[in-house]
Amino acid sequence: MVKIQYIYNSGFVLETEDVFLAFDVYTLDLNLPKNKDCFYFISHGHEDHFNPRIFKNSGKAEYILSTHIKELYDLKEYEDKIYWISSGQELELNTLKVKTLSSTDEGVSFYIELENFVIYHGGDHNWWAWEDQGEEKERQREKDYKKEVTPLLEEKKIDIAFIPVDPRLEKNTFLGIDY
Repeated sequence: MVKIQYIYNSGFVLETEDVFLAFDVYTLDLNLPKNKDCFYFISHGHEDHFNPRIFKNSGKAEYILSTHIKELYDLKEYEDKIYWISSGQELELNTLKVKTLSSTDEGVSFYIELENFVIYHGGDHNWWAWEDQGEEKERQREKDYKKEVTPLLEEKKIDIAFIPVDPRLEKNTFLGIDY
């Protein structure tokens, strides 16, 4: 059983029988289950992906946070619950295997092996092809996006992917997810 709930922007909650994962949730206080391992994954420190309120009533939750957040917030009082992670790092926690990739915006994206499936959460990693910035910038953005995403094709099949779809990109809205 896998339950997925969309929260807002890049915020999602994914729940299995044994674990509860929250990705880039910043808009509300979650009711964390007491009988599951609970993890927050925060891709970067922009206010539409992170808010320190996630530490409120967090119980036994653990936090996998991009080091980008450390540059913006003083979270020393929560250090014992935080795993700081940068692009290109790996981390094993209980039944989770986490790899990070860089982002075409800020912070990291997450590749997670959990039980018998694989999750990818892009954070703000996207093919940001803004129409008004010229062909040269567009080619560079395509190259930057593909550089990080293409190696994922060599990994285990991704079962669940959370990738930004931004209508502000107009005709280019779906480039990242289509690729």
